[in-house]
Amino acid sequence: MIDGTIRIMSGIFSTAVVLLQGYIHIGEHLLIKNNAISFRTNGIYHGTNEGYCSWSEFAQVIMEEANLECVIHPVMTAEYGSPAQRPLNSRLSKKCLDDAGFARLPDWHDALRRYLAEMET
Repeated sequence: MIDGTIRIMSGIFSTAVVLLQGYIHIGEHLLIKNNAISFRTNGIYHGTNEGYCSWSEFAQVIMEEANLECVIHPVMTAEYGSPAQRPLNSRLSKKCLDDAGFARLPDWHDALRRYLAEMET
């Protein structure tokens, strides 16, 4: 598993929460002028769970939460040798969400636990 590349993990439930908040807030942010609808605020809204981890940490936590015995051997990003250039830190700003009054999502560990619970049913 790749280590050394930091990212934010998120699941479909968390994404749905952000979208639902968007629909709830949409009335507050719409501007109607000359029969045209536009948003009062715009920008890139990066809605993901809180916290961050490397791919190897993510794999390790999955194994622990699922009560599976598996040895994860971290490999540094530079050692992996992928032909694609990837940033070492792919976390993006949540400033637009904060400025628009969106509530922050739970930590990614919480999203993972909910996903694993759903997989058991």
